[in-house]
Amino acid sequence: MVLHGFAYKDYQEPDRATWLGWNPWGLGYISFADCWNEDWPQLKAFAGLADYTGRVGAVLRAGRPQVNVLVLDATSCIDGTTAPDPTGTPADAFRRAMYGAGLTWDVIGPYNLLSTGEVRDGRLLPDGLGYQAILVQDQAALSAEAAERLVRLAKTGLPVVVQGAVPARGTGYRDPAGEDARVKAAMTKLSATATVRFATDAATAVDRLRQLGVRPDLDGTGVGNLVPVHRRTADGDAWFLYNNSVDAYAGELTFRTTGAPSSLDLWTGGITELGLYKKRGQTVTVPVRIGAGDTAVLLFDRRSSRKPTAEATNADRILRRDGRLVALDSRGGRRWVRLSDGSRRTVDLPGVPAPRTVTGPWTLTAVTVSPSGTATVEVDLDDPLGWSDIPALKGRSGTAVYTASVRLPASWCDRNRGVELQLGDFAGAVRVWVNSTAIRVPGVPGGSPVDVTSVLRPGSNEIRIELSTNLNNTLRGQALTGDPAYASWKTRPELPYGLLGPVRLLSYAQAGV
Repeated sequence: MVLHGFAYKDYQEPDRATWLGWNPWGLGYISFADCWNEDWPQLKAFAGLADYTGRVGAVLRAGRPQVNVLVLDATSCIDGTTAPDPTGTPADAFRRAMYGAGLTWDVIGPYNLLSTGEVRDGRLLPDGLGYQAILVQDQAALSAEAAERLVRLAKTGLPVVVQGAVPARGTGYRDPAGEDARVKAAMTKLSATATVRFATDAATAVDRLRQLGVRPDLDGTGVGNLVPVHRRTADGDAWFLYNNSVDAYAGELTFRTTGAPSSLDLWTGGITELGLYKKRGQTVTVPVRIGAGDTAVLLFDRRSSRKPTAEATNADRILRRDGRLVALDSRGGRRWVRLSDGSRRTVDLPGVPAPRTVTGPWTLTAVTVSPSGTATVEVDLDDPLGWSDIPALKGRSGTAVYTASVRLPASWCDRNRGVELQLGDFAGAVRVWVNSTAIRVPGVPGGSPVDVTSVLRPGSNEIRIELSTNLNNTLRGQALTGDPAYASWKTRPELPYGLLGPVRLLSYAQAGV
């Protein structure tokens, strides 16, 4: 994430919009909605997004990256900077085949291949990224030095797969015929090497990699929509997972590590020790759920054994707290747990009350912003509503605070029960307080519920939810008045803002195994 800043807050330019400050892209098809300064409504909530991004960065810089395959390609490209490759293109087919097999890869040019060091224990750069194989991707021409380097690497036992065109000529001009001959001779030697395979397309290339013993660091049913990044430290492993799909992922994932797993909540910073997983040799299998377009981080501590573990259960979750296995379930009742030592346990959980929707009255207090200044709007609501459904806020931008109270019986706060808060749908930058205590929540709709057990009490509980918007609707509204300084915003659509709900409290039962 890059924050692109300018020191032009007070700059003035004729016939250009200057509120909240000069915007160098204020006209034309690349118009931006906002200028970010202390008056920008969403700035107050930006710390949460910065924390999320900071945690992602910390994970992605930890230890050393671990990558399965090194792809040799003479074409210089940066993946992901523009729209994805259209479905059916070779680049799209390659990406789908590799991710579908759980494989990760880096791209290197022929010149840089010459300085990648030697192979040890079947790995290229064993003290770094630890590549298991090289994939030569559709290279009709290759420098003689790179072709001969491939032969040397293959003869040390490193798997090499040549996909598509087989190099048949060189790339230099000093002695073209001589270099062509060297490249052809190298390819002849390469084809006679036991660790080399040839493939016509991406899917076949992935099959050839498997035949040569290349194994992903991440495996599991339906893993093809997950984009993994694996980092390895002296004592553990970290996996950052992005669900590149419009559907939630739920299934078991097998990680190539021996560590005891925990999950890191990127929004809150909380780390939860997991109690439900299977260790088999050099792998650990963990049930994982990742929302559509969402991310997850799993951390594995190779110093910790955490015995015994739960390998199977009909409870919703098994966590480890203070060294003990704890079963959590949204239904209650008797649940069974099979442990890694082969024993079986039953856990009697208390009954669980039905989810409770936080109904009205809701009090909404909004402060809107516009070139003419600020205004305050106060509305009483039976249920949360978006701004487009509130006449006084339609077409406006700013910050709204939704406040409601909910009464809970003492049974909701028993020590064998917990409570989670689920915001439902919303549009804007969100901050939440329960009984005046700030609660970190996912900054996007549809995120996992957050545990609020420690801040709830029997009787009345106040829930306060703040939604801050961008400036699109105000700028659009200003353009619709005929103000020529904002004319470029006239064709922009009105965006949804506000809390849409339903806001719910979800009870769960918990007990030690």
